[in-house]
Amino acid sequence: MKKQCLLLFLSIVTVSAFAQRLDAHLILSNQAPVSYSEGNATCEITRHPDETTDVNAFVCQKDITEAEPDLPALGGIGDTSNVTVFKSRYNGILEAGFYLGTQTHSIGMLDTYFISGRQWTPNLSFGIGTGLHYIYDPGQAIIPLFLDLRYFLSDKKLSPCLITDFGVNFDTQNSFETGIMAKLALGLRYKVSPKSALNLSLGFEIYQIDQVAYVRRNTGTVGLALGFSF
Repeated sequence: MKKQCLLLFLSIVTVSAFAQRLDAHLILSNQAPVSYSEGNATCEITRHPDETTDVNAFVCQKDITEAEPDLPALGGIGDTSNVTVFKSRYNGILEAGFYLGTQTHSIGMLDTYFISGRQWTPNLSFGIGTGLHYIYDPGQAIIPLFLDLRYFLSDKKLSPCLITDFGVNFDTQNSFETGIMAKLALGLRYKVSPKSALNLSLGFEIYQIDQVAYVRRNTGTVGLALGFSF
């Protein structure tokens, strides 16, 4: 009697284990394919087209495995849901600055600029500028025409930048001859919106100016400039 009970117990265990293996045949009556679940385990059951001719016979195509919970999408490699593609756009700059001479007989100036350019990348802009330089001594005005190149270290709300200008000056009253101008400055850009920003820069400007009464060549000035880009 004990041997019979032991054999019965082993048979039940063997059948239970075999039912969870691949290709466990389940007999269903007049039902479509279903998913069999036990706790957190899931088994997909579909009609087997080749191994049985019984219309009511279905085959478990997978071992019973633990169901995986749905995980939220995480940003990272391959996740483009939050990626913004930069497009080059127009970039206009209005700027005013005050510069003082660095040498004896150097010139103090009040500068106003307008630069029309393009933001080619988040870090690089290029444009053409003009404006008015008012020279305190001898009280004359010159008009510059120059190329403006700006490199931003980042695309964050507050970013340092490097500014370089190079061009020529034109006299408004025939008191000066046309000369070369150049500028090198370090600046800060503070974004007030995605397409506009406030600019502050500390720069060094060089002007090559010839005057009838006396000659001033490679005149240098240092000053601050405040601007708005849009």
